[in-house]
Amino acid sequence: MSASSSIASIGTIDAPEDFQDAIGGLAVGEFMILSKDLDQPIDTFSTSSSSSETSQVDQSLVLNKKDPIVARLLTSLNVDSFYGEPLSEEDAQSAVPPGKDGLIRHALVIPDDFCSEGKLMGGLNKRDFDISSGSIKPRRPSLPLTQSQLLTSLTKVDGPDGPRWIFHGVLNGWPSLRSFELVQIEKLRSLGPLTPSPDAFFNSFGNAWSKYWSVDDDGKNGVSPEIRDKTRIYRAKLRGAPWSSVGWSADNPGFLFWYEAQRPEPRVTYGIRAIEEVGDDRCTMVSK
Repeated sequence: MSASSSIASIGTIDAPEDFQDAIGGLAVGEFMILSKDLDQPIDTFSTSSSSSETSQVDQSLVLNKKDPIVARLLTSLNVDSFYGEPLSEEDAQSAVPPGKDGLIRHALVIPDDFCSEGKLMGGLNKRDFDISSGSIKPRRPSLPLTQSQLLTSLTKVDGPDGPRWIFHGVLNGWPSLRSFELVQIEKLRSLGPLTPSPDAFFNSFGNAWSKYWSVDDDGKNGVSPEIRDKTRIYRAKLRGAPWSSVGWSADNPGFLFWYEAQRPEPRVTYGIRAIEEVGDDRCTMVSK
């Protein structure tokens, strides 16, 4: 597996604890290429000397003038700044067209005050949080975000099959996880005395999550996603655009990355076009 494919897929696997340290070892140019959004041209970035490095970064920050959140990706890993700026209805419809296909992600939705007086609430993994600052660590496999971050990043989109709610942000700081349809919210099941009845307990035994809200049931009946008990832990089921189930971009299907560092300009190719772009290439550099 190439370095780029590891970074692209790390949001769905249990990343090793030293992953953040490994990221720090990448050259600036490599990091920009590997963490860039795939709908931006690869030649925007450069691994040239430090004298021109700053200008290249500045150039990248203006590529998404309509999306101020994206401009922060190369300058900050503060995940709090990646939410709360929902798309217009037109842009949301374009970002995630209707359809049942699309890659599914599950994001952990936690109370806003998940850490109080240096103590993390029960049920959360300490590896995903910086307890000293009471903050969420970026780029964690569980994709944690707070309830307010989720709900303030939604756009309601009306359609022939009923309303949909489109999430827009940078999910837990992962550059490519930006726009999704909110399909369902699940609540972490209580195993204590709050369980309503013995029958309900045994029927749900083995299921950590119970359905709280879904777009197919509640949404079609006009009920917007809302979290009433803000002290509980929830999980959001998010569905990407229909094309995301067959590739990393709408016009280039295929789950393939090929990263070439030993070139005058490092290159990332992906999808079915990689066959054409890499297939006839000649090896001109050999590393020792």
